[in-house]
Amino acid sequence: MGWRVVTVQSEAYLSLAQGQLKISIADRCQSLPIEDIDTLILDNLHSALSTALLCELAQSGVSVLFTNQKHLPCSLLIPTAKHSRQLSSLRLFDSLSKPQRKRLWQEIIKRKRLNQSHTARIHGQEALAQYLETAAKNVTPGDTKNIEAIAAAAYFKALWPSSRRVECWHNSMANLGYAIIRSSLARYLVAFGFTPSIGLHHCSDTNPFNLADDFLEPFRPLVDNAVLKRAAERSTSSSDLSSDDRHSLIQLLGREVGLTGDRQGERTQLLNVPEVLIRSFRQFLQTDRQLPSSLPLPYEP
Repeated sequence: MGWRVVTVQSEAYLSLAQGQLKISIADRCQSLPIEDIDTLILDNLHSALSTALLCELAQSGVSVLFTNQKHLPCSLLIPTAKHSRQLSSLRLFDSLSKPQRKRLWQEIIKRKRLNQSHTARIHGQEALAQYLETAAKNVTPGDTKNIEAIAAAAYFKALWPSSRRVECWHNSMANLGYAIIRSSLARYLVAFGFTPSIGLHHCSDTNPFNLADDFLEPFRPLVDNAVLKRAAERSTSSSDLSSDDRHSLIQLLGREVGLTGDRQGERTQLLNVPEVLIRSFRQFLQTDRQLPSSLPLPYEP
């Protein structure tokens, strides 16, 4: 898998040339090795791609994210699974008992709460940070007390200028950041033989990425932190995302984060975490499944 996130913001023609991605803009051309690319983002409405290129990107495990006129994600192309034991992955996942699913969700939400606490503390909300730390300790298997929703309401009320349901700059930035990481999680789920629409906790009939959204939860506060930092740097009140705004989210993927679980003490770029996490999840399913806390979830050191 690659390590670069390539964003095309101007009208361009993208094609396959000698096994590389060729980007033609007006009278200028640039070529990039496809094996270096993790994700390709088409962030304009006027570019065109060749079918040969799309096939090569898929065969190389590259996901392609399209945005709309507001620069928000509207479509995701992920490669068809090449995992040699796709049926075995499906059977392993299906064999998870209800208590095991609840314990996994407990670990995911605990890490999300702790990551939210870190974000709150960075932005001067010490009381909120302490509340979220306490909330993390009180998360039960399956989050039967619905601490996820209660804590999230307090978190966004203190840090966000409006509701998460309102169309605004903060939400547009966050949604784009979430979508980029979600696409990477979905791609690795498929690569390891899983069906992204079948989730641990999320179970919407209309969501093709329920399982990716389950694993996305601990990543969200990292995106929120990047959005809040970028908001403090902006010199305009426009609700539109600028090129610099979007670039700041791409830079987030290159930031070093810590890992929990069986990778405790290790650090890696955020871009690498989805593969590490999904690989570990499959290994968890192949063992006695007694240690859901072994999952390597991300946090900001």
